[in-house]
Amino acid sequence: MVSSIISHVDGFGLQASEDSALKPEHDGHIWLGNFLKSKMVDGYVDRAAIQPEDIQPALLPCLIVLDRLPADGEVRADFVYRLMGGTLVDYAGVNMTGKLLSTFPHPDIRASMETYSHAVCDHIKPLFSATHATFGNSDTVFTERSLYPTIKGETTGIIALITVNAPPAPYDSVKESPNYRHVREHYRLLNDVGCWG
Repeated sequence: MVSSIISHVDGFGLQASEDSALKPEHDGHIWLGNFLKSKMVDGYVDRAAIQPEDIQPALLPCLIVLDRLPADGEVRADFVYRLMGGTLVDYAGVNMTGKLLSTFPHPDIRASMETYSHAVCDHIKPLFSATHATFGNSDTVFTERSLYPTIKGETTGIIALITVNAPPAPYDSVKESPNYRHVREHYRLLNDVGCWG
């Protein structure tokens, strides 16, 4: 599984490596993991048990919820956005709510999210990643993502917290082909929800 993540992400010019000691800098990731731990059913977060008012208000604009669609023959399953928080909409410049992950307009982010989302659903384990990207204009973007496997009825998917430390609209001039000078991406599959040790 690790090699598939690395090769898929590397195909888009990113360097991803596993880091078993990786921990979030943003406290929201720890809080969300601990909160979701109380909503677990058979390894999944029970999405029906989550009420928006139970989540820290500052985290809501940074959440996404994806449902995994059934695979279509030889074609790998896609994901549909059920929710894309406002901060992420502003950052990406597009609201993906109701749209397919495969149509996300930024190829690098799409490839990374597809790979990590499939890993979370396939292994029924949470995943945390941290990315440092430096662009040709010297803007630096630091992104942390924690993804958790969810279930609602018969539908599996993910809930993810994505925190971004970036200058305003970092993709405005590089939407089609980001001019990366350097990207460093690390990820970690967690043994369990809320298990950062």
